[in-house]
Amino acid sequence: MGVEYRVRFKRRDVAALDAYLRSLPCFSEYDGEWRSYNYREQASTGNMPNAEIRVEDDGIYLCDYGMSRHLFGCVVTALVSRFGSVQIEDYER
Repeated sequence: MGVEYRVRFKRRDVAALDAYLRSLPCFSEYDGEWRSYNYREQASTGNMPNAEIRVEDDGIYLCDYGMSRHLFGCVVTALVSRFGSVQIEDYER
């Protein structure tokens, strides 16, 4: 179990968002069964990725399975630079 977040932003094009998520730091694979983008830091040796992202209607779902603050910062900074403002909230809300 990881720490779950909802990152809300206005997206324009699903195909462009797909390409963008694949270009983020530490992208390792797309899991078609779960429709999730997995991110693994170079030093990671576990079975689970460090982070998982799934596209939602109003942004993304982000599950942190132990990613570094650096990777979290890179992902959020990249989303802000691409989409302007983003809103990060606990997934349980």
